[in-house]
Amino acid sequence: MIHEAIDTRASTEYLDDLGEFFAPVSTDLIDGLVGERQARKAEIEGLANLVLGEGYSAAMGYFLEGNQHDLSRFGGHQVSRLFDVEGAVAALDADMWQRTLALTDVLDVMPADRRYEWNDEIRRHKAPAFEEATVRATLEQLLFQRAEFFAEKVDGVFRALSGQHVTNRPEGFSKKMIFGGLLDVLDFIDSRRCGYIHDLRTVLARFMGREEPLPGTTRKALDLVKRRLGVWHDLDGGAIRLKLYKKGTCHVEVHPELAYRLNAILASRYPAAIPAAFRKRPSAGASKKHFAALQMPLPSAVISQIADARLNGRKLSLSWYTLDQQSVRERQAIEAALAGIGGAKVDMATFEFDYDPEEALAHLVMTGCLPEQRSHQYYPTPASVAEEAVDLAEIRPHDKILEPSAGQGHLAEWLPQAQTTCVELADLHCKVLTAKGYICHHADFLAWAEDGRMAGAFSKVVMNPPFSQGRAALHLAAAAKCVAPGGRLVAVLPGSLRGKDVLPGWDVSWSAPRQGEFAGTGVTVVLLVADRPAV
Repeated sequence: MIHEAIDTRASTEYLDDLGEFFAPVSTDLIDGLVGERQARKAEIEGLANLVLGEGYSAAMGYFLEGNQHDLSRFGGHQVSRLFDVEGAVAALDADMWQRTLALTDVLDVMPADRRYEWNDEIRRHKAPAFEEATVRATLEQLLFQRAEFFAEKVDGVFRALSGQHVTNRPEGFSKKMIFGGLLDVLDFIDSRRCGYIHDLRTVLARFMGREEPLPGTTRKALDLVKRRLGVWHDLDGGAIRLKLYKKGTCHVEVHPELAYRLNAILASRYPAAIPAAFRKRPSAGASKKHFAALQMPLPSAVISQIADARLNGRKLSLSWYTLDQQSVRERQAIEAALAGIGGAKVDMATFEFDYDPEEALAHLVMTGCLPEQRSHQYYPTPASVAEEAVDLAEIRPHDKILEPSAGQGHLAEWLPQAQTTCVELADLHCKVLTAKGYICHHADFLAWAEDGRMAGAFSKVVMNPPFSQGRAALHLAAAAKCVAPGGRLVAVLPGSLRGKDVLPGWDVSWSAPRQGEFAGTGVTVVLLVADRPAV
């Protein structure tokens, strides 16, 4: 469910309300880490005293010189430098700070520039001494500032918009935005501009109540976007849409259900700059023609694992090492996601496909989503049912065949590919069908069938329509319009329709009801064979 922490309240309240976005931090955390640091510091000092004691320094020099081989050589006079307590304690403090911040969500909330500064301090061993008073004061301040950092991150993304494009509007994120320079002079994704897109994704993830995308996944997603320039691509369950052009200009649109929340954050920093209309939830009747309903993406760890996998032809190899570090639940989610696009498990890290899955995998990495089964009513046709339906259709070499709501082709694969046209609503399924070699129209079949050119255009229709809310009857009627005089329609239908006059004037026959054909459902189905009169 989309996070509802900020909604229609005054902008000045938002920063306070953002507190619920952030993970609590145990008060025992600091005590435990400070105690561990003191113990490690004592060990460092003890070892330095031992090594640098009388008679040991020269001997340690020989150890170092004799065992460095072709690496940098140490003499006895350099031992004191190597065992300098101040440098070792600085490295210890850097490690303790890194571990401490990793146990909070402070760095995740920070905007990219601040995060870089902190990481750079730690990397260069310039972090403050990890002493109780300093740690408590610093960490408490950072935790207190999380809401401010969050707002600063939103502001940073907004400021990164190209000032050269007049379509970038000062009112906020409700309109199309343009980032310039996403590609560098070598045509690679620019790291800094990529960072702004990543910051936007992390903020939207918080609004959606999901974990943030893992570092590195944004670059991978943008590399996939770059493969198809000038085309809109959905990311993160439809939270944002991107279109990248060869010159490096990137158009970005934020889903209306999320854009107003971003604007509310901006309004907390610039109260007079963001009109009230841009800070309100869009009405039900507001135009959302470019955006479908938001979906909840798969866990970030799942998406990252699939993004890092190696594709060799039709075989996908995951990282054994990374899989071994993941939980059983995450591994099951990866398997389910790959099975959802037709992947057959060979072993824990290897999946094979009966088509080239490159486009389907790219779609999965970018959107993070499989088509939601319940809303799309996607229940693949069992092989036994599909084979029987096609046999009943009595396909001939000259037949022109239609399969509406084709899914991933579990029914179509029994039909002659060169004679078959598929229609499918889910974009991912269309990519699978196209990769399998079928002609596939990405469309809502009910609307597609209304096109006058489709009237009587097919001699055979074989279909397994969605069942819920009376849609089976609606899809059946739409498909009937596409059947030529003298043609035949074969449909897998809910058992409740058996015996009803679903196609008046047609020659109709029904199979016996059957249960248990569709895994995971208790639905009863029948097969309808209907012949349209020749005149």
